[in-house]
Amino acid sequence: MISKSLLSLTMLMAVQLWGCSHKTAGKLNEARADEAFSGNRTGTYTGVIPCADCPGIETKVTLKPDYSYDLTTLYQDRQDTPEHKTGKFLWDESRNVIELKNNTGKKKLFQFSDNGLTMLDQNGEKISGALADHYVLKKEGARNIIIKGLASGKWIVQSLENSPKDALSTDKTPYIQFDPDENRIYGHSGCNRFFGTYQLGPKGKINLSGIGATQMFCAKTMEIEHAFLNMLEKCKYISKSDSILQLKNEKQEIIASFSKE
Repeated sequence: MISKSLLSLTMLMAVQLWGCSHKTAGKLNEARADEAFSGNRTGTYTGVIPCADCPGIETKVTLKPDYSYDLTTLYQDRQDTPEHKTGKFLWDESRNVIELKNNTGKKKLFQFSDNGLTMLDQNGEKISGALADHYVLKKEGARNIIIKGLASGKWIVQSLENSPKDALSTDKTPYIQFDPDENRIYGHSGCNRFFGTYQLGPKGKINLSGIGATQMFCAKTMEIEHAFLNMLEKCKYISKSDSILQLKNEKQEIIASFSKE
């Protein structure tokens, strides 16, 4: 016959063992959730969101591994001090979309992309129109992770996909310049001046958009210009080593090389 003291001891040990096992499992599940979300997603994202009745809304979102967020907004020319909110967010892994939860009932939805964090409308759709690119918040530090000294003067083309090197030896050799303060790219394409915007992403990615050019005709350099502008359309990656800059296509094949002036 089992004594009462022995039975009590056995039950106590069972409860302790179950408690340890249950607590450990909870930690593992939480750790897995944090690891699944984190990656390159946690961090601080900033930008100026378009505003209907002010110049813009300075926006700063910090996402943390525990699914909490800090949100700071400042309506330009309307507020002297920023408004600060904190809370929890929901993550839709299938769409890579997060929802910032708050007490107002109005959702704030964002989708992760190579460019950063893109604000969505109340239906969870991307905002279209001429100001669509302005709804992207850029991750702090991403610009310096990929390239240092990008804005230091002109980058003169040295090689260009499908163009012989001697064809580039003219007084109108194409070149590129970068303006990191406004994320502008501009320069000379062989005949005309071109312009556009760029966004740097992780792992050397670059997104060029809004590329345009003046409309002059130059009989001797139009072939080079067409090749140069086509190269910009294919460009998906960028790398820099010392004084050499390289633009690459989707397969990370070099399609143009530049040297610093």
